[in-house]
Amino acid sequence: MSTVTATAGLLVSVFTFLECSGVPKTISSPVQWNQIGSTRGVPSTEVYASLANVSDRSSCWARIARTFDIAGEPWSPLILRDVWVGISRFDDIQRDLGISRKVLTERLKWLVAQGVLEQRAYSERPVRYDYVLTGKGRELVDVLMAITAWGDRWTAGEAGPPVLLRHRACGELTHAEVRCARCGGLLHSGDVDVEPGPGRLAS
Repeated sequence: MSTVTATAGLLVSVFTFLECSGVPKTISSPVQWNQIGSTRGVPSTEVYASLANVSDRSSCWARIARTFDIAGEPWSPLILRDVWVGISRFDDIQRDLGISRKVLTERLKWLVAQGVLEQRAYSERPVRYDYVLTGKGRELVDVLMAITAWGDRWTAGEAGPPVLLRHRACGELTHAEVRCARCGGLLHSGDVDVEPGPGRLAS
């Protein structure tokens, strides 16, 4: 299993922890990659129904649920990765991922509807599109880069990561880190306190 696939699996397994303020824990195991669009024993339709319920709640996990509702399904991070590296046409994405045309059509429509991708026509007869990351999509790929760094550290194995990142600005190999937007220091989960925000207070 590649690092990217493992990190895509992480996106789905995160839902295991959505047990906050009465939100039910729906998913109890990682994705089986030979069962497209489903978790072990949990059809994707049930997953999305659960996410809709989570997103409607003013719980402490609601914003996480809303984010993963967009890209938490196993194929979406891989589609975004392909578009990010320049594989932007339907047939090329389908060939690269080995995904069924039906599933790819559904996922692309969803990502476009969520404002993460946009279509740019390159052929009129027949109509064909390139898929391009929007500003919202580019910021989501930034998040995926941080998750990939976690995957490189914990799941790549002895062989190491299959892909490396080189920073154009300095020319050095690098990895993504989460830093404080105020002081610039490294930001870890044990370094912050969680406080009510305006959205929570308004509810």
